[in-house]
Amino acid sequence: MHNNFDDYLNTHTDSQHPSSVQSHEGITKIREMILKQYNADPKEYSVIFTHGCTASLKLVGEYFPWSERSQFRYAINSHNSVIGVREYVHFAIVVLFAFELIPVD
Repeated sequence: MHNNFDDYLNTHTDSQHPSSVQSHEGITKIREMILKQYNADPKEYSVIFTHGCTASLKLVGEYFPWSERSQFRYAINSHNSVIGVREYVHFAIVVLFAFELIPVD
């Protein structure tokens, strides 16, 4: 039995294998579609896929160019991975804002 998953390989596995090339082309196309959707210049923005929200937030915390003009705002009841970004912010002079969410009827 053949399924579509057999047609794709990890893009880092074998860059010359036809299935790996197909995977790479598909991922490149998806990145281009996402940038186009947000009208983002690919010379200025990148699309990075991670294995989850926590990993994504960790990347933001580590690589965002925090400065004295930066502000980090988060809801008081945010997930730990959001609140954890504060640890990266402490290395710069950054204004932190915690706010409470108000339910909307």
